[in-house]
Amino acid sequence: MVKTKRSKIKLLSIISMLSLLFVVLAPVMGAGQGDLKADVPELAPLLDVTLSPGDTAGTTSATVTGHIYHSLVVDITEAEIATPYVGDPAPTTGDNLITGYQSGADITAGVAAGKYLQVYAVDMEYPARIVGFYQARLTEGDIKAADMEEEPVEDQMMFNMGNPATSVKNLSDGEENQHMGTNVAAATGVWNGIIPAPNAGATFSGGSGSQGDPYKISTAADLAQLSANVNNGQGYEGKYFQMTADIVLNADTSNYTNWGTASPGNTWRPIGKSIDQPFKGTFDGDGHTVSGIYINATGSDYQGLFGYVDNGTVQNLELKTATSKVTDLSAV
Repeated sequence: MVKTKRSKIKLLSIISMLSLLFVVLAPVMGAGQGDLKADVPELAPLLDVTLSPGDTAGTTSATVTGHIYHSLVVDITEAEIATPYVGDPAPTTGDNLITGYQSGADITAGVAAGKYLQVYAVDMEYPARIVGFYQARLTEGDIKAADMEEEPVEDQMMFNMGNPATSVKNLSDGEENQHMGTNVAAATGVWNGIIPAPNAGATFSGGSGSQGDPYKISTAADLAQLSANVNNGQGYEGKYFQMTADIVLNADTSNYTNWGTASPGNTWRPIGKSIDQPFKGTFDGDGHTVSGIYINATGSDYQGLFGYVDNGTVQNLELKTATSKVTDLSAV
């Protein structure tokens, strides 16, 4: 009987000690659980950003709205990236990375439709730690388009080969500005501004069009006839042309740099105006010059003395005092 009572007393004592221990440890356990809960990663909150075209062609800008008291970092990547967590380090390397970005400023490096732009808000008290994030895929509407521009060109040839097989040669910058052809002659009159009707049987100023006896281009009228015929689908594949004199398309070139706003009178149409109507022959300028070229074809491609050359050759030709008002200059 006495033994049973002692056992009960011991049991009660153990229960009492356990209860006391629980009371002491409960706050500590609760605090520990709170700490574990605080350590769960949190995705960086989204920034309020508006994308818009920049001030210069090919740029975009990102305007961060709201109260932002953090430093901004901008990057542009080929692929979309995962949203970072609060406290993650901000990127520090990259070809297109901008640190200390000013909201609304132009962004130039890496800008292209289809790429991804990221904006990071970085805590200034804990440098390089992310506290906000934004990401968007760039579209054409986010990027400043190229302005219509006037392209004054003097003493040089312009060419953008639409076909890699096209051969183009030009007088080098180091050579004197003089004729080197075998049939040197002075300019024979000024163009009257008229593009004639196509004439498939035109013989120009002589020649048969063979390599040994090329068609002779001696006047502005010859050049205009060539333009009319090529633009009517006569590409002159396998045929040869040779200039025998300088050609003037507009006589007064004293104000040619302002022709974009003050037309000189005669507007040239390219020889080969499209991919479907290219020039396919061989045109040898023989060291001569075409001057006074004026083109006003805003919104059109393949504009120049020659527009589109397909497997043809334009060589030994010098262009002077030429102004092209186009969206995309892609020609000779």
